[in-house]
Parts: sequence; structure tokens; C-alpha cells
Amino acid sequence: MVERYGNWAYSIPIALNNRIGTPATVSPTILTPEINVTPMLIEYNVEGVDPSGSRHIHYGSGVPEAFIGVRASGSNPASLNFGDFDMNSINISPGSGISCARVFLFRAEQFDCHTTRIHNIRLWASSTSDFLTPDSFRIVYEKHNAWASGLQFPTNYLLNESKFLPTSLPESLNLSRTNGGSTIHGSGDADVSQWVYMAVAASGTLPLAQYGSTSASGFLLRTTFEIDNLTPLFD
Repeated sequence: MVERYGNWAYSIPIALNNRIGTPATVSPTILTPEINVTPMLIEYNVEGVDPSGSRHIHYGSGVPEAFIGVRASGSNPASLNFGDFDMNSINISPGSGISCARVFLFRAEQFDCHTTRIHNIRLWASSTSDFLTPDSFRIVYEKHNAWASGLQFPTNYLLNESKFLPTSLPESLNLSRTNGGSTIHGSGDADVSQWVYMAVAASGTLPLAQYGSTSASGFLLRTTFEIDNLTPLFD
């Protein structure tokens, strides 16, 4: 029997993709407001103090103790804004293993119009082509409405399909507002997404290597959402 030793190192580049940007239509003679919203993914220390109440603060005074950094921001439909979500390494020498969990949320700033909303938010892995043996790893995740300090995933999540991050664009939203609502229409603490806890599980059949770490790599996490200014009913 060949026993494998060592760590499998990787990071996940992140893309924020404003999929649809539709200005409001009032009448042919009235100028419609432009949508000016800055979405972002923000990472926190999974072992830190609950940041709830200050999740909308990420610079200046009042930044939560658990705040790590803004990992991606911007919403230009013509381009993608990448940032690295460093997942460190995983020890697969026992035959399989799972990384330490990371936690982040989705929020937005600069809502210039009170009718603007972000909705149909979908989190997925848009590329996993770095891996020649796709069944040897899974990106696993959980969503929580409340902070779960110190959360870590068991190794058997590698076999739990209900925990796998989709590898194709979901047909419907899979990320909600912190209170379970389907729209984000403000920039305060109550208008952030659920907490997303994420890790990577891998079997010992995956070759030891560095995966990800650049926006051109075949290991890419994407948040796809729709944004409009159509005077919707907010939930």
C-alpha cells in the first residue's frame, strides 16, 4: 500500500458577477436613475467574536474584531473583479481530509436609489478545471443566519452531496439575506447575506499541488446576482 504524506495547498479566486443591470423605466420623457451599487464579499475570522451589528463596517472606527478583509468588490457587468479567498492547506495523508473552514458574507454599498434591489443571489464554483480527478475533492459549504464561532466541518462532508457547492449556475437563489429574505436593498447591518462557511474536502487520490491562487486558474468561486431598479416589493 502506498501511503501519501503532505499538505494539499490551494486558494479560491473570487469573482463578483453583476449578471443583470436594468434601469427603471418610468416614461420615455423622464430620465431614469442609474444603478450605482458596489457589492462585495467580506471575510471574517471564524474563531472571532460575533460581528453582528457591525457587519456593514469594514473601514474606520467600529470595524468588528473578527473582520479580515474585503475579498472582492465591484459590479461591472463587462468585467469580473477577482480577489483571492485563501483556503490555506489540507492534510490528506490519512487518506482524506478537510480544510479549516472560512466564513464570509455578501453585502453592498452605495444604493443611490431607494428602489434598487439585489436579488437572485447564487453562489457557485464556475470553474474546477484545475482538477483532473473532480471526484477527489469537493467545495463544501453551509449557510447560517446566526454566527457560528469556531465552526469546522467533519471529513465525511466529502461524501455528503447536500453540502457540495454547485459547480454550475443554480437556477434559483441559494444565498439569502441574513433574516431569510430574498432581496438586499440597503447597506446597513440588516442588509447583509447569511453567513457562508466554506471549506474544501479532498481524498488522498488528489495529487499534491498548488491549486488556484490566480484569477486565470481553473478554480474559481463566483457570486452571480441580479440587480434592478424596478420599484419592487421588498421582503
